[in-house]
Amino acid sequence: MGKKRTRSTATAKPANGDAFHAQSFVDDVREARDVEFAAQKKQQERLKRRKLTEDLELAAAKTAAKATKKAIKAGKPLPSVSHADARKAGLQMWKRAALRRKARAGNVDDEDFDGEIQEDVVDSKTTAKIFKEAKEQRAEIREENINSVAEEAARNCARLDSALEAVGEKVHATALDDSDQESGDDSKSDVPSEGTAIYDERELAFLDGSKVTEEDEMALALFTNMENKGTTSDEPQAAPGTRMLADIILDKIREKEEADARAAAIAADPERAARDKRIAEVYGLVGNILSRYRSGKVPKAFKVIPKLRNWEEVLYLTRPDEWSSAAVYAATRLLASNLPAREVISFYTDILLPRCLEDISENKKLNYHLYRALAKAVYKPDAFNKGILFPICEDIGCTLRQATIIGSVISKVSIPMLHSAAALLYIVQLPYTPSNSIIITALLEKKYALPYQVLDAVVASFLKMKSDTRSPPLIWHQSLLAFAQRYKMDVTMEQKERLKLLMRVHTHYAVTPEIRRELFSSRNRGDLMDPDSNTIARNLESAAMVM
Repeated sequence: MGKKRTRSTATAKPANGDAFHAQSFVDDVREARDVEFAAQKKQQERLKRRKLTEDLELAAAKTAAKATKKAIKAGKPLPSVSHADARKAGLQMWKRAALRRKARAGNVDDEDFDGEIQEDVVDSKTTAKIFKEAKEQRAEIREENINSVAEEAARNCARLDSALEAVGEKVHATALDDSDQESGDDSKSDVPSEGTAIYDERELAFLDGSKVTEEDEMALALFTNMENKGTTSDEPQAAPGTRMLADIILDKIREKEEADARAAAIAADPERAARDKRIAEVYGLVGNILSRYRSGKVPKAFKVIPKLRNWEEVLYLTRPDEWSSAAVYAATRLLASNLPAREVISFYTDILLPRCLEDISENKKLNYHLYRALAKAVYKPDAFNKGILFPICEDIGCTLRQATIIGSVISKVSIPMLHSAAALLYIVQLPYTPSNSIIITALLEKKYALPYQVLDAVVASFLKMKSDTRSPPLIWHQSLLAFAQRYKMDVTMEQKERLKLLMRVHTHYAVTPEIRRELFSSRNRGDLMDPDSNTIARNLESAAMVM
């Protein structure tokens, strides 16, 4: 028998293919219309909410105006409004109006509106904290300067005790000169150089002091000479020679009585005298160990110093001027970690900073361990600003090499934004020196989101040079370029116009064109931002759907 034939099966097709495709097109059109209707409804609801908010604000403004008129007619005092609150309210009203215009165009949501207002509140609070901290730092610095002058006067009087009793006031002046010479000789100490500097000047162009041209050197010498002339005339006024002879004698008698009382107390308590003698011997041995210290553990007696109430007196028993560089780093790490910021400032100012400046002046570079000590000192940023950064900026005799190394530490170590902003606000208010430009540039290059008040102070510091007849050095132009590159969109149009006039007075053939390009090719503070690519794509898609 032959094979059974099978019937071939055909796939089922719609009776009318054109009707099938037409139905799918109708479904797509209906879906598109539903989406468009939902978007229009959402936009209408948003506009209703915006209109209701505007009506409420307008009604509140009218009510306030009526209340003010009534108070004026009745002669009652008007409610006082602080400048900061008024400015904050104005900024919030301006942002609301800008976001409403965006909302009408369909470019912003309710969440963005609330986020913008909340962000403004946070910025104002942060700004208030910065100004409060800067004010406290300046007050503490003034108090410390007054205390230092008083202590210096007391030390000079102590040296002149024997001279006053011998020959009187004439010998007093002669002994003052001799004591000043002796104190200057004692301040010099030989410090052995160890290791090499950790910084690399090629990494940071604005910290390269070797590329200064002859014209820049002449400009720097001009600034330095004029500043020194301004200070030499004030030195006789600051000398503590205005005290009367009777006051000095009374102070000597009082100090003599106090010394006799202490001696009598020690004689009455032999155990205390023996204990003080043992403490002096122990920490004298600790000082001998630290003078040869290279690495490893430090003595346990040295570790307990931060826990003592008179830790500073015990610390000086170890002779910090004879410490090795590695011992300075170990002491900085120990004290910065265990002492509060207000107490560690004295260690930074009296021991760490003079040791670093002396090493730089002798070796033309900073020792590796001392550089690490400066970086570790930033662990207490408040103490670092008051004990190291501010004295460097206030010192007219600070060299470019010293400022370069301190700026290198600032650029490589993280500093909190609030402390950086407070330090920048304080430095720009000081008289201009080339070393300050290096520190300002290092702080600007950290690219922090600084408040507008700090940026306005920086702009004002640059505009001060407009009335200066001297030609600013290259470092000043580099600092202005760094500011223009980092904060060009946070500068107002009025400030840019004033900077344009400044650059017409002080021009550099290579740097000034770059500053102009950065400032005048960007938007200003307060301008609305341009729409991004996603917003443009959404607008095009909605327009195509309507068509």
